[in-house]
Amino acid sequence: MMKKNRRIFSCLAAAAMAVTSTAFPMPAAAAPEELMNSTFEEGYGAWKGVGSTIEITSDYAHGGEKSLYVSGRTASWGAPRCSLSGIAVAGQTYSFSAYAMFADGSDYQNMALKLLYTDSSGQDQYKDIKNASVKKGEWTELSGSFSIPENVSNIILYVEMPGAGTEQCYYVDDVTVNGERVEMQYETEYNNDFDDGTTQGWIGRGSATAEVTNKESHSGDYSLYISGRTQLWNGVTINKSDMLESGGYYSLGCYVMYNEDKWSDQQKFSINLQYDMDGKENYYTIATVTANKGEWTYVGSELTIPEGAVNCSVYIQTGYVSTPAEQDLMDFYVDDCTGKRLPDPTIQEDLASLKDVYSDYFKLGCACTESELTQQAAKDLINKHYNSLTLGNELKPESILDQAASIAYLNENGDQIHPQISLKGADKLLKFAAENHIPVRGHVLVWHSQTPDWFFKENYDEDGAWVTPEIMDQRLENYIKIVMETLAAEYPDVEFYAWDVVNEAASDAGTIREAGSNHVKSGQSAWVQVYGDQSYILKAFEYARKYAPAGCKLFYNDYR
Repeated sequence: MMKKNRRIFSCLAAAAMAVTSTAFPMPAAAAPEELMNSTFEEGYGAWKGVGSTIEITSDYAHGGEKSLYVSGRTASWGAPRCSLSGIAVAGQTYSFSAYAMFADGSDYQNMALKLLYTDSSGQDQYKDIKNASVKKGEWTELSGSFSIPENVSNIILYVEMPGAGTEQCYYVDDVTVNGERVEMQYETEYNNDFDDGTTQGWIGRGSATAEVTNKESHSGDYSLYISGRTQLWNGVTINKSDMLESGGYYSLGCYVMYNEDKWSDQQKFSINLQYDMDGKENYYTIATVTANKGEWTYVGSELTIPEGAVNCSVYIQTGYVSTPAEQDLMDFYVDDCTGKRLPDPTIQEDLASLKDVYSDYFKLGCACTESELTQQAAKDLINKHYNSLTLGNELKPESILDQAASIAYLNENGDQIHPQISLKGADKLLKFAAENHIPVRGHVLVWHSQTPDWFFKENYDEDGAWVTPEIMDQRLENYIKIVMETLAAEYPDVEFYAWDVVNEAASDAGTIREAGSNHVKSGQSAWVQVYGDQSYILKAFEYARKYAPAGCKLFYNDYR
């Protein structure tokens, strides 16, 4: 493919005003700056797929070596979207540019560069920046200027292929935003009590609706009534990109209540964070509480917004259960939703180090996720008190198995026994362990939970047939081998002194787990589905001993 050189341009605007016969020059407007440049050479930035799947590819590129590949579109509007939080603000004019290309299908397709934002009435508005007919195999620039109205929020840029069938895939590269740099003014707190008779920016999530009511309230005269929920994740939400800053420490909470006679006396509720990072939407449970029917109950906690998180929203729903019952889809009330920026926490230094106190007896370990490591206090606490680190989720099969890379390897090499992995999610934690000389306990290689079904299916296809035990033997061995070898190669300074090889193979009753998918029915095991028994356990230990570092202890892990 031909590559075009990107052009850098600047403009200078001036105006003059005539008073009687004398002209007075006005100050020149600030020269536009490049506020964003998404080249996809180093990652996704703030981009995510909506109604589509996105991945970074080296198959084609407009500039550099990589571009964003868009596939798996569920509708014509399926497209990659990028939050402009902290980049573009209401009331300003910007110039936008993106390069787009498709490699298969018709000779020409219509493509568009668009903006999405929420107006002052809470309605989403979709605006075209540039539409163009794009020729197959040629990178085409989509560019134009747009003046963002006053009093709008949640500004999002996206590249769409309107009218094309969902099977049509395309590429995006070198997306730029230019304009006057305006310092982002983040709110420091909010208190939504709904006593002005409005929803104050909160809206229904999914099929749910949120309306102000005076039937119940925690304080004042009004609250929000949430109804029409058809799925567990339906509830009420608000976008707080104007407050929740990457790396910031906050207190977030609200009061919830339900009171219908037909429901039981207790129900769990949760307050949660949704944010964009690493090319996808991410979800984090801030707090969960058990509420008594007819009583207002506070649900909330303190948290650090993960580094790199953008487009942050808070949402409230009933608590997570693997198989929701009718009650879990209940209507409920919300009131006094609060948020506040807090000073960064610190640890107490005038204490003896736990790892030193018990150094003659055993290691002192802790578990930590990438988001928790965002906080400097968490790093300080680990360094002071612990001499063993376990990654919370980042080394579990679901986190490191890479379906797209596995399928690509299958297509290129013709075998389906070498699943591929990515350690991107574990990178920060492993580097932290290396830099601070903290030994790591690996968790976990084999588990019925948090392992994707495609790992057990023919051609790594989620909807494919289960593989034979013979194929699974080879996949399991190669998976353990590539995990151990990749860790050794990419993180040579990390000491893996122990590994949890198999986790929770027994059911709660102490029996062999039911065959099936844990993603279909909680507690079922795809391992038992493939092998018909627990023979995979010994095999996993045999392979782990074969490839684990010398001296590494191997464990079976369980909670009973």
